[in-house]
Amino acid sequence: MKKSLLVLVAAAMALAFSGGAFAKDMKVAYVDVFKVFNDYKKTQDYESSLKVKQERQENRLKEKQDEIKQMQGKLDLLKEDEKAKERDKIENMAIDLQRDARKVAEDLQKERADKMKSLVADVDKIIAAYAKKNGYDLIVNKTAVLYADNSMDITGDITGIANKQYVPGK
Repeated sequence: MKKSLLVLVAAAMALAFSGGAFAKDMKVAYVDVFKVFNDYKKTQDYESSLKVKQERQENRLKEKQDEIKQMQGKLDLLKEDEKAKERDKIENMAIDLQRDARKVAEDLQKERADKMKSLVADVDKIIAAYAKKNGYDLIVNKTAVLYADNSMDITGDITGIANKQYVPGK
């Protein structure tokens, strides 16, 4: 029993020491992925186009809202039987407006999520290719790093490659 315990302890120590030696031979770097996304021209172009789209949708919804307000303002001028019909019409328009506003928000949110998946895939591919080309064994996100020398930061390299590869409109 003691002999097998000694063998087990010796094996564990050998693994621990060899693991330390192995780790020193690894080529490791980190990337500030958030900075890459923020500085990536594709992200910036996408955010600009999404903002334009959102403003266009908000303007369209505002026009409908203004139309409802105008109709409400004219209610006092109508006869009682016409008021009831007009109120129903206004109520239906208000319900449609709420549904449209909800759909616009959902569509924009889905589009943003889909685009972010695409951007993440782009950056992941760039990092993987960079790692292979430059002989890295491990590249981690900066948010997972407690300490690392600044010389291990390849964020600028990754951002530069991403922006160089990006073709607007594609």
